[in-house]
Amino acid sequence: MWYMKFFYTLLLVVSFLFIFLYDKVFSLLLFMVLLLLMIFQFIFVCYIKRKLSAEIEIKNQTIKCGESIPIFIHLKNHSFLPVGNSTLNLRLQNTFTSSNEIFTIRLPIQAKFTSTVTIYVTAKHCGIFNISAESLYFMDYLKLFSRKILPKANGTCTIFPAKVEIPGTLISIQQESFIDSPTYSTTKSGDDASEVFQIREFQNQDRPNRIHWKLSSRYEKMFVKDYSLPLQQDFAIILEILDFHLEQEQNKNNYVDLLLKAMFSVADLAVKQKQNYTILRKNRQDIMCKADITTESELYNEMYSIISETGKNIKSEKSIIQNFITSSGSENFSAVIYFIPTISKKEIDILANERPYQQHFIFITNIYDVSEKSELPLNIKVISITEETLNKALTAVCV
Repeated sequence: MWYMKFFYTLLLVVSFLFIFLYDKVFSLLLFMVLLLLMIFQFIFVCYIKRKLSAEIEIKNQTIKCGESIPIFIHLKNHSFLPVGNSTLNLRLQNTFTSSNEIFTIRLPIQAKFTSTVTIYVTAKHCGIFNISAESLYFMDYLKLFSRKILPKANGTCTIFPAKVEIPGTLISIQQESFIDSPTYSTTKSGDDASEVFQIREFQNQDRPNRIHWKLSSRYEKMFVKDYSLPLQQDFAIILEILDFHLEQEQNKNNYVDLLLKAMFSVADLAVKQKQNYTILRKNRQDIMCKADITTESELYNEMYSIISETGKNIKSEKSIIQNFITSSGSENFSAVIYFIPTISKKEIDILANERPYQQHFIFITNIYDVSEKSELPLNIKVISITEETLNKALTAVCV
């Protein structure tokens, strides 16, 4: 402390002047005691620095957003002197949100003692938390001298979004298929009269309206047509969390957490119900990324890839919906679930014209006023979500 150094220096100067002004023996003894006391404090901090050690440990490598991260600080003092004035500086950095915080903790350390101090830090937003101890400062008893040691080990904790329980199943996505589905089964017939699966000879159980009259009259034998079966495709999840235009960074992070929470909840439900799907998103370099999900481990790996991205965002001229429509294979999905900040009338028209055979469930974080826009097509649903209405809103994809 600077004021302790100032007063102690002033005290030394005054005691030195007393040698010439007053009783020389007493004044000299006082000066020598103050000087030796200062030297002892300096020797104390040098000695303690060689005997003191600190280590940081993070046992929970993954937690949910909003939970507390337990940070264990292991302190060892091998000297016979206690340390009453020590300060630990902890740095918490979220690489996903680019947030950076420093916490200062005061810790007394007993002599010849090993202790573990546990502190809890709340993870406010999703991302990768890098937890490091920058330094451990300690001072002598008079707070004249200080030394610094560098604690061993740093920790990393992955903050995944919390999940909400969604009642129902995703049957409305997998079991319903529009008659105009572009993909048909190659092994099984169906009832889609727009495509012929095969032509074969008539059997007693066949319906008369399936008879191929022109071919039957040519070969003088009854033939029937088997129609095609539209395939019930896997569905796609589209995530956009980089294209936010908000003045307040705190609000942006809250909305990103909300979209991640909604997407993670639906994706986890699909895995539990053994439904395959594909996650599509843009990374910070404006490149479309695709991940086919069939197991829980694949889902968590993709979530980790999403929240571990760092760097500066590259602004795209096209929205993620426009990129999706023009991407190869996008027409093969039976349904698409979107988790995006907002949607425009232009994008809805694109979906209605380019993908009329697909179901579109669009979850956005702002209010979509249908009254000011044209009526939505039957295969498109736009749902505004908030933290309070999230559980109810996600039931739109379930029955």
